[in-house]
Amino acid sequence: MIYWNKEKNVPFISDENGTKLKYISTDIRPVFIEEKYLLFLLFPELGKDVLYKSVWHTSGYNYVVDGINVQDSIYTRFIKADLSYLIAKVKNFVVSNDMLETENKIFSKFIALNRNHYLDLLNNVNDDAEGYPIGAIPFIRLITKKYPNRKTVVSFSGGKDSTVISHLVRSSFGTNKILHINSDTTIEFPSTIKYIKSFMAENEETPFLIESYAEELGVESFFELSKKIGPPSRVKSWCCSIFKTGPLGTAFTHMKEDWLTFYGIRRSESASRNKYLRVSKSPKLEKQRVASPIIDWKDIDVWLYILSEGIDFNVAYRRGFSRVGCWCCPNNSLWSDILMAIYYNEQYMKWFDFLIKFAKQIGKKDADIYVAQGKWKARQGGSGIENKLQSRTTIKCVEENESLRIYDIRKSIIINDLIEFFKPFGQIERAIGVSSKEEFIVLGKKKSELFKISRISKYKLSIEFFESEFSSHFFKANINQTIWSYVECQLRKYQICINCQACKSACPIGAIEVNKSNYRIDEKKCTHCLKCIKHFPKGCLIASSLTVKKSEES
Repeated sequence: MIYWNKEKNVPFISDENGTKLKYISTDIRPVFIEEKYLLFLLFPELGKDVLYKSVWHTSGYNYVVDGINVQDSIYTRFIKADLSYLIAKVKNFVVSNDMLETENKIFSKFIALNRNHYLDLLNNVNDDAEGYPIGAIPFIRLITKKYPNRKTVVSFSGGKDSTVISHLVRSSFGTNKILHINSDTTIEFPSTIKYIKSFMAENEETPFLIESYAEELGVESFFELSKKIGPPSRVKSWCCSIFKTGPLGTAFTHMKEDWLTFYGIRRSESASRNKYLRVSKSPKLEKQRVASPIIDWKDIDVWLYILSEGIDFNVAYRRGFSRVGCWCCPNNSLWSDILMAIYYNEQYMKWFDFLIKFAKQIGKKDADIYVAQGKWKARQGGSGIENKLQSRTTIKCVEENESLRIYDIRKSIIINDLIEFFKPFGQIERAIGVSSKEEFIVLGKKKSELFKISRISKYKLSIEFFESEFSSHFFKANINQTIWSYVECQLRKYQICINCQACKSACPIGAIEVNKSNYRIDEKKCTHCLKCIKHFPKGCLIASSLTVKKSEES
């Protein structure tokens, strides 16, 4: 709970109910000079001396100035403001030394007032609900001892949480020689790229591994994919699997060691993250254990640590961003969109223009409103998108009986390519003789036939399965759906595959390789766990993103 200490004129963090101080909020973050100036531009009645006051952000669009709530929301003020005027004023604003001196005094009072809470965050040896030390430092040391044969890694995004994790882990062991791994999504904030470069320069002993999708498909590939399947949304955030999880997954699975990865996930960030365990096996990577030293910290705790330790951080936070990720992320708030328009106008306009064109393409008559109000973020599928990929989201079975099905495939059938999508089921054996170019067999664990796949014509395929071996081979793998649903997932993946890289993260042992033109599975690595088939809805991230629900069609 956050209260206001009138004497010190700063927030006080306390879990005790008996305090007589004024209650402010459940969480809060500091407002730096740059954001204060924007406040002044939008709330001129505050006066320019707001730059020298104790200003904090509570929730939504609400602020507290010297313990008093600002009555009107900043978003309401912004929509009435002149964007060009704001951009010009912000661009020419210079932070003076006396402003910085006042800011430092305010933060020094905040640090001193909350010293006991800070020490508790770091050093509390009492157990949490999961049996781990509450304090971040004893937690890090305990978990490292628990997994002595795992290589310690810090997941580093350039955001405030990963900055704190990096500092905590390095401080706990008294060394900077801890591997940091980062995924360059190609759509990071410009300030994030600059901060990571600065961090690396200042910490030369800290080894860095930066994985990037751009190395294979180029920095414009996000926009190319958005043209094909529509922009990502909060419901279908395909971008994370392709640009973040995929490259990171590839990096981990191609390394020989098992990993213990410390990262900055916090339960207060979202309802889904509230369910996370503090230590867990990675759901996506076989070799990785993930540990979250600050999982129960709030925003104010993170900032208390950063300010107490005097750590450099991403300048985007000084400008008012509460979170730093990709600049076109559908999970960004409307306020983040506003800040993007002001501080990163080039990136903002590029994305805004794209969204307007997309909105018109899918038949939105009020395209400007659709984009400005963030309605594109709630998209649920491929409604309105018309291209050849859209037609490939469905599988057409033209003939079937108990053990044989014939499919019309919406892509030219090339047996050598199709084989790759059936390797997860078992060992591949090519037919002998004249038919070898037109069919292949999938063998089970007992080396008996599971499937026989035959190319009837350029677009027609027959698949026969053998029930006895099917039962003994597959039901031991705890499959809850029928075999045909799994087969159709792979057929759908074959006919719609655009080599997007997402499948790399679907295999926990790194058996899948995807490049610009090929999808390949290494049979020597594949354990036939079928996790790659079940990983995405409909078996394929692209197919799932393009699927139109019945409610959208009507």
